Amino acid sequence: MMLLLEGGKFPFHFLGQENPSFFDHYKRRSKKSYHTFENNKVLSFGERLNLQEQNESMTPKQSYNSLLAQKVIKELKSRNIQGFYFETKEEALRKVLEIVPKNSTVSWGGSITLHEIGLLDALKKGEYNVLDASDRSKGGDEMNRIAHEALNSDYYFLSANAISASGELINMDGIGNRVAALIYGPKNVIVIAGINKVELNLDLAINRAKTIAAPLGVLDYNKNVSTFEELLDKAQGISSQLVITTMSVFKDRVKVILVGEPLGY
Repeated sequence: MMLLLEGGKFPFHFLGQENPSFFDHYKRRSKKSYHTFENNKVLSFGERLNLQEQNESMTPKQSYNSLLAQKVIKELKSRNIQGFYFETKEEALRKVLEIVPKNSTVSWGGSITLHEIGLLDALKKGEYNVLDASDRSKGGDEMNRIAHEALNSDYYFLSANAISASGELINMDGIGNRVAALIYGPKNVIVIAGINKVELNLDLAINRAKTIAAPLGVLDYNKNVSTFEELLDKAQGISSQLVITTMSVFKDRVKVILVGEPLGY
């Protein structure tokens, strides 16, 4: 649901893809008018008023996040990647479960974000064919087999180590199974990331992946690190693969769900 305010500004709670024809039409209307739409449907006065009150109550940080997400979603669209924005992880989780049909084969790459929004529990408890390559109780050979099978899944989930405001996805990986699935294999890929992972340009995004996400990933598995230099050295071991996704050859195969709160590393 979107709320368009004066001058074409977009301080709203949910951002899907833009609707240029509606936007152009709106700009020709009175500056004092307010219009809302959901799937091109004009809402009632009461619904518009409610949305107006919600958006006027947004904090500067919420407005900043919404505007930043708007830019990222626009850039993603130009790269054949579908983007969404939700203020809370609960809203994001509902959207994911709305997208994925029951009985789909699902799998995922290692991600703190997926745990934090409750997605992994929801998938394991739901009516899905789950391929969990992270279950260490199954042993190395079985985990490896499942990781290969996951490349044929209907939906594959991961987060991103960083995202540029210009729409590039940055991911670093050790073995490479996570980035392999992003690049090729699963029919659909859903990337879920907190707005904290968005950087203003590609160089900053790559730097974030190397100096923030990778070291924190090390500490998630290995607390026995005595110096910062040792930490950065170990971070090289889990970031042997650096993948920058600049577009999706298949339109909307990759979907990015941005969340307006800090998630993951």
